[in-house]
Amino acid sequence: VNALRGHGEVYFDSVTMFVFLLLAGRYLEMLARQRAVRGVENLSQVMPALAQRFTAWPATQTEAVPVARLAVGDHVVVAAGEVIPADGRLVDGRSEVDESLLTGESKPQARVAGDRVVGGSLNIVSPVVLQVEQVGEATRLAAIRRLIGRASASRPEVVQFADRIALHFVSALIVLAVVT
Repeated sequence: VNALRGHGEVYFDSVTMFVFLLLAGRYLEMLARQRAVRGVENLSQVMPALAQRFTAWPATQTEAVPVARLAVGDHVVVAAGEVIPADGRLVDGRSEVDESLLTGESKPQARVAGDRVVGGSLNIVSPVVLQVEQVGEATRLAAIRRLIGRASASRPEVVQFADRIALHFVSALIVLAVVT
């Protein structure tokens, strides 16, 4: 009552600062979620649209097929500079593979016949033949995409708890400010 008459201390600046910090935190959280969604979209664009599949193995004839039509056991040729279309095992050739988008490893990794490779990584040095072992939603890239999507869709329990406490705290401050 004294604050309304112009006498005594006024603490509205503290309440205002607290509300500002809550809103700023929520804004930063929203930016982080949007960045995660963009990351998922970028991962979706990594996979090539077409793959060069052998008509029969061993053979020299290939046909261009959509990556979605690849099946486990298919043999595909991946030229140097192309993205590996599915998870699998090299059956012919030797190259280096850039997996930095998936693993964070900055140096290309050497791969020889018999080694596993991950779909979405970049074949750098020379053409290789890959036997497809996992396609579609079974690939490691799809698993990473699902994990990022799940993480961006949910809020940690600590954040939910802090929001509940902040709601009660701000309500109590406003009531106390009005009463005072």
